[in-house]
Amino acid sequence: MIETQHSLKYAADFSVLGDGAPVVLLHSSMSHQGQWRKLAQELAPKRRVIAIDLLGYGDAPHPETRYPSPHDETRRVQTVLRRIFAGLTASNRTQRKQPACEARAA
Repeated sequence: MIETQHSLKYAADFSVLGDGAPVVLLHSSMSHQGQWRKLAQELAPKRRVIAIDLLGYGDAPHPETRYPSPHDETRRVQTVLRRIFAGLTASNRTQRKQPACEARAA
């Protein structure tokens, strides 16, 4: 099991761990993706865990002018997920599989 750390300028820093159906972990205000480390390791044998540092938290860059609105932050998270899932879809096309996703509120 390999954890990878990524950074997208002005989007977010994120980690990907494991394989399987993806689950996205977003931290609360005043925290960072590290709060999910133990849970991510528990989920990783059966899931692809994506933990994201929101702008201004953890290793993500700090905003130059103001902290983003919830709408701006949502767009940043969507950018990260599009890039991750674009890679999954490209690699799965040869196997004729689509990545499975499910949404749940904690």
